[in-house]
Amino acid sequence: MLQNIIDNTSACIYVKDLQGRYLHINRQFETVFHVSRLDVVGKSDFDLFPPRLAEAFQHNDQTVLQTGKLLECEEVAPHDDGLHTYLSIKFPMRNDSGEIFAISGISTDITERLRAQQAIEALRHRTELLLESVGDGICGIDVHGKLTFLNPAAERLFSWPMNQLVGRSLLEVLPQPYGCLDHGPLAHVLKSGEKRHVEYAEVVRMDGYRIPVEYVASPVYDDGRLTGAVLAMRDLRDRLESRRAEQEMQAASRVQQFLYPRTAPLIPGFDVAGGAYPSARVCGDYFDFIPWGPSTWCLTLGDVSGHGLGPALQMVETRAFLRAALQGTDSPGVALQRLNQALCADLPEGMFVSLFVAQLCSETRRFCYSSAGHPAGLMRRDGTIVPLKTTGFLLGLVDSAAYITSETVELQAGDLLVITSDGVAEMLSPQQKLFGNHRMWQTIAEHREATAVVIRDAIHRAALDFAEGESQHDDVTILVAKCLPY
Repeated sequence: MLQNIIDNTSACIYVKDLQGRYLHINRQFETVFHVSRLDVVGKSDFDLFPPRLAEAFQHNDQTVLQTGKLLECEEVAPHDDGLHTYLSIKFPMRNDSGEIFAISGISTDITERLRAQQAIEALRHRTELLLESVGDGICGIDVHGKLTFLNPAAERLFSWPMNQLVGRSLLEVLPQPYGCLDHGPLAHVLKSGEKRHVEYAEVVRMDGYRIPVEYVASPVYDDGRLTGAVLAMRDLRDRLESRRAEQEMQAASRVQQFLYPRTAPLIPGFDVAGGAYPSARVCGDYFDFIPWGPSTWCLTLGDVSGHGLGPALQMVETRAFLRAALQGTDSPGVALQRLNQALCADLPEGMFVSLFVAQLCSETRRFCYSSAGHPAGLMRRDGTIVPLKTTGFLLGLVDSAAYITSETVELQAGDLLVITSDGVAEMLSPQQKLFGNHRMWQTIAEHREATAVVIRDAIHRAALDFAEGESQHDDVTILVAKCLPY
């Protein structure tokens, strides 16, 4: 029974004598390190592992022998795919006289857990950067109206340091009747769980000076239980508002321009190009070329609902979440499912993202894709157009949504993969007619012998010419991948 237990656990279990020679190992140890328990008996760590790792194992074993106590430590061991981190529990084994006659260890592989923690920390760090970059004062309260956190903008707005305000009543900075919890907007949020927009309130700074603000109060839930609210406040003074809005737009634009690919990557066998043409200073569209393996690339293009700074910030967040979601999987569908769960927990109410993710292999000249409400198209070298339909819901709406990965599509020289945002097809003429997909594919057909950059520019130019100088109402983003001859 004991042998069955230790042979069917995912942990590596082993016993060594006082000289560090193995007396016994379990099945998991055999499987992971490609040894048999018969062959390993009498051998030491130096017979099985690189010297540096063996010395570390031996050091921990000696600590157990010297102290006679259980030791919990992290150790690194080689696997077929590289080094893995283990959480090891090592302890002495004693005979009837109480003397130590062996050392036993139980080592559990925690590599995936550490990777997940690192991904979570990276996402948390990016979220903190986004929160700190927002010009609005953001603070949280519990159900009793006690302040739980403030972002830097809120500290400036209140002119109180966070460590002096956290734990104190919101009424100290948002006095009656604006911060009343018995009746009014905040009471409604905390009782009904519905978001409220307050067009006018007054914040009292530390020096007693009052500042007019507007704020949006949103409920905060933890495991389905209403635990408080978040207030996003904006200074209504015209001069400061104008200055802050300009600074926010400039900062967001700089961040976006930095995050977009500055140049197209060199992908063997392919000519690729992408471009984003915002309707305002900042853009809610997103495109990227992301390495996804030795000969594999992620080609992606998406569109955040709405216009302005909010969608632009969510575009930055979507980019960060997607790059984290691609880690540890080679499936576009799995990556979109991870991204959707993150966005469902983070996107403001009513906001969503459409996204097309293609996995392109330069070695096999094949691709597969998954699409969250964002269609694309493939033009074969003979001019045939193959629609690439959506395979799942828009992101940020249903956290349990599943996303299917398409079948693999083989590409031939001259084939064109084209992904655009809806700003292309929905470009309006002075007569309020749409440019449409038909005109777009006609433009592509006329330039399909040209480079990817020329095709991209031709699409954009044709849409602008169709508009005849009318203002651009939506962001335009285009990504083209052309399969080259061998």
